[in-house]
Amino acid sequence: MLLQELMRRRASYRNALTDKPWGAKESYDLCLDSDLLGREKCAEILIEAVSDLKLDAQKCKETIDHIMEKWAENHR
Repeated sequence: MLLQELMRRRASYRNALTDKPWGAKESYDLCLDSDLLGREKCAEILIEAVSDLKLDAQKCKETIDHIMEKWAENHR
């Protein structure tokens, strides 16, 4: 499979699950430039960000349910 076809399929799948367009900066919670920062600094930033998160199981379930509903609507 050509890379362009793979990316088209990934974009199609992602766009079916969210209201934010594929590749839009608004689609990301965090974006790091590893060429600028370096891999070690990116890892430090990610570890710090993840350590601040509190997992809310109910919110996770609601989000997954919403995604699955949107997927089902688009594949009827």
